[in-house]
Amino acid sequence: MEVWDLYNENYELTGESVTRGNPIPENRYHLVIHFWLINSKGEHLIQKRSPLVTSGSGKWAITGGSAQAGESSRDAVIREINEEIGYIVDNEDELIKFSSKLRGTFILDTWYLKKDIPIEVFQVGEEVSDVRYAGKNEIHSLIESGDFWEYHERYIDKMFELANS
Repeated sequence: MEVWDLYNENYELTGESVTRGNPIPENRYHLVIHFWLINSKGEHLIQKRSPLVTSGSGKWAITGGSAQAGESSRDAVIREINEEIGYIVDNEDELIKFSSKLRGTFILDTWYLKKDIPIEVFQVGEEVSDVRYAGKNEIHSLIESGDFWEYHERYIDKMFELANS
């Protein structure tokens, strides 16, 4: 059973919580993180959602998930990276928060890391069945074919701008 802390629109904890699957009360938000790994070629690490997951099964996506009760955004991204792709962040200072935005019933914190990590380092498991690096054209092709998670296109393009900065 996953429990989420609730925040107000100012990103302040309210002292309330909700169990995953229950409705989020009005004017309350839970914390979601996204993580983008960018290598020196400007490619992004993407992961294929396992057939075992209920949401987006078989689609390519990025690492992400909801913060659990008591976790900070940084704690959540470190946990999700380890859970989903088996990578342990050895230097937390390398993680950079790109943005924090209200999106529907959640606050989305987007994190990134620019680092060359060999694909062999990553381990797939219950939530993820495959990982690979992909460039802008390949990810856009996956989006057009319906094989990539439905992120807002402008969001994807901002991440490619970041890769080239």
